[in-house]
Amino acid sequence: MATLIGIAIGIYFRDRLYPLIIIWPYFGIYTKNAGEYGSLDIVLLVGSAILLITAIIVIFMKVCSGSGSPAEN
Repeated sequence: MATLIGIAIGIYFRDRLYPLIIIWPYFGIYTKNAGEYGSLDIVLLVGSAILLITAIIVIFMKVCSGSGSPAEN
């Protein structure tokens, strides 16, 4: 559910950092479980990959729309 919220907020507000913020707790949960639950590990990795791709897409959307380089925003 958090992945869907991260995608929606990232794209709607064109915020490249919000999806990356959600990856941080995913990483913490992933390292804490250390392979105990294989399905959880897969879900966290796939969710993190999707959020990372969302952040990259938002960066390209900002650059292509002419709102300046991502570093300026």
